[in-house]
Amino acid sequence: MALTNQQRVGKALDLLREGLGDFIQREFESKYRDRALAEAQQFLATDRLRGNKAIAQWESRRCCG
Repeated sequence: MALTNQQRVGKALDLLREGLGDFIQREFESKYRDRALAEAQQFLATDRLRGNKAIAQWESRRCCG
């Protein structure tokens, strides 16, 4: 069965998160050290599903939706 456009976009966002997550986390930790998570959270609306996960583990669809 063919993928829907929504499934394609979802898969693309998952791949984007996998590819960029570690890089983004590393850059925030490099700049902000122990405050990296708090600083990153300021850029996004609060989301109870994100919790205190590492930046690289945040759900990309939640960040962009």
